[in-house]
Amino acid sequence: MQKNKDYSELDITNSFIFSKVMMDEKLCKELLEIILGISILKIEYLENEKNFDYSPDSKSVRLDIYVNDDKGSVYDIEMQATDTRELPKRSRYYQSMIDISILEKGANYRDLKESYVIFICLSDIFGRERYVYTFRNLCIEDNGLELKDEATKIFLNPYGKGNISERLDEFFSYLREHKPTGQFTKELEESVVKARQNSLWRKEYMFSDMDRLILAEDCKIEGSEEHLISQICKKLVKGKSISQIADEVEEDEARVKTICDAAAKYAPDYDIEAIWNDLQ
Repeated sequence: MQKNKDYSELDITNSFIFSKVMMDEKLCKELLEIILGISILKIEYLENEKNFDYSPDSKSVRLDIYVNDDKGSVYDIEMQATDTRELPKRSRYYQSMIDISILEKGANYRDLKESYVIFICLSDIFGRERYVYTFRNLCIEDNGLELKDEATKIFLNPYGKGNISERLDEFFSYLREHKPTGQFTKELEESVVKARQNSLWRKEYMFSDMDRLILAEDCKIEGSEEHLISQICKKLVKGKSISQIADEVEEDEARVKTICDAAAKYAPDYDIEAIWNDLQ
C-alpha cells in the first residue's frame, strides 16, 4: 500500500505505475510468459486501462492491462497492492465484462476466446501459502471433469512457498524487495524509473478524476465504510428505497438505514466524509 507517497517514490506495486510500465509490449509479453509458463509470439493491446461501463445501473470497471495474443487468447492483468476481501467475486465480474466485450451481438458462444484474469497480489489472500492459485471450473461430483469454458483466474502471492520457475521467483523477489536481480527485473526497474520521470504521467496521476486517484494511490479500499457510504448515497440520489439499496449493495437493511439516516441531513449533495465522521 502506497498511500501518501510522492509520485517520485512510487514503484512497480502501484497500479498506476504498473499500467504505464506494462505499456511496453516486450515487458508485458514477457511477464505473461513468466506467469503462465508459455511462449507467446506476440501480443496486441485491446485497450490500455480498459473501461467497461455497459449501463447506468451496472458497476463500471477499469482493467489495468487488457491484451490478446497471436492465438486470440485474452488477458487481463491487475496489480493489487491491498487485500480488499472481495477479489474472488471481482474476478468473476471482470470475467463477465470481458466475455460481453468479446462476444458481438448475434455471435455464437463458440466464438468466446480463451481468457485469463490475473491478479498480482501482495499478500496471501487465500492463506494456503502458495505462490500461485489457478482456478478453473470443475465438476464437484467428479473433479477430474473440467467444464472447459476456457476461463481461467490466477492469483499470485510473492510470499508463498513451493516450487516455481527461476524467472517467476526473480519477479516475486522484485515485488518483495524492489531490487532487480536479473535481466527482466532490471528492465522493469528501468521502466519504473522512466515512468517516474515522465512529467505528463505525473500530471495524469495527480490531477485525474477521483476514481482514478483511488486506484492509483491505493488509498481507498473497495468494500470499506467510505466506499459503502458513497454507493448508498448514489442510490439515494436515484430515489431508491432502503430495501432496494440493501439488496443492491448486499448489506443488512438495518446498517443501510443507519447510513441513510446519517446521510439525510446532507442531501442532496451528500458529503461522504462528513457522513462517515457522523457515524463514528
